[in-house]
Amino acid sequence: MSIGTCWTLVFLDGCLILYTIFSTGAAQRRLVQAQVGHSVYLPCLVPLPNITQWDTLRLYVQKSGPGALPTTVFTFSKGQEQPDHQDRSYHNRSSLFKGNITLSLTHISPWDEGEYDCHVFLLKKLSHELEYSGHLLLSVWAEYSQPQITVFSSNMTEQHVICSSQGGYPKGYFEWKSSPNVTDTKKETLAEHHPQTQLYNISGRLTLNSGSWVSVSCCVVTRERTVCSESLIIPTPGKSRAGRPRGAEGPTTVLCLILLLSLTR
Repeated sequence: MSIGTCWTLVFLDGCLILYTIFSTGAAQRRLVQAQVGHSVYLPCLVPLPNITQWDTLRLYVQKSGPGALPTTVFTFSKGQEQPDHQDRSYHNRSSLFKGNITLSLTHISPWDEGEYDCHVFLLKKLSHELEYSGHLLLSVWAEYSQPQITVFSSNMTEQHVICSSQGGYPKGYFEWKSSPNVTDTKKETLAEHHPQTQLYNISGRLTLNSGSWVSVSCCVVTRERTVCSESLIIPTPGKSRAGRPRGAEGPTTVLCLILLLSLTR
């Protein structure tokens, strides 16, 4: 069984709280999911202090970052919130429910995704000591738009089906469905990542070169959900007359029928 160690540096009236914990095995973290632009509740997962401790306890919520110092999300000290000690990106976005020690966080963005630690320091004699720590993982998602399909031909033997979707998170990929099933295809996916919003616009290309009529749809897939396009019937290059679906006669066929009827009168 492994033993984990974290370093401790406590400066309670400052912005940064680091501490040392020796633990056996990996710390358990509750998973919380939130949609971009909405609000989320982050439970601290610590025992509820009694009413007499709220005037003296100190509560800190921090967000861990890979290869970076923790970000102070929220602080509570001296019986009230301390916005001067939190990171600017969380100003006017957080509030505490003291009844169950749950932090409300509004206007969620992909930047908020990550691990959160909640530390409660209780006053013992003349100093504050770390009494409880809770940990959770926030997973963020944004709904992709319904994929749209467009078709173009590059030559007489290939038909390209383009599927596109915008404004989603995390990065998704395309799954294609065809009826009848087409095996001789090429598939590509491209993603454009917006550096400020962290949202993705993605597009996929399916190349068809079989001689038949095919019903095609595409779905953008992420870890949270799947959003699909409507089906589109596509005449692929080199289609045979026998491969046309019923009712798909072209203008030439209709014209021949008109001439034949006029000759038989």
